[in-house]
Amino acid sequence: MQTLSYQLRISKRKLKPIFLKNKEIDKEVFTYKREVYESYEMAYKKYQLQPVDLKIDLFRVEKEFIF
Repeated sequence: MQTLSYQLRISKRKLKPIFLKNKEIDKEVFTYKREVYESYEMAYKKYQLQPVDLKIDLFRVEKEFIF
């Protein structure tokens, strides 16, 4: 059940921008100006992760999600 819940949440997150394209932003919920929102979205889409040379600790999870 957790796997389905996880997959549903991720699917909604990925599909939401497709269905909300060219829709007006709800001004009651989003209080910033539209220009600020659009510049944030543009920066978010252009951002790319860069490799970093550092040590990390790996660990095991108790519950495994299966895709």
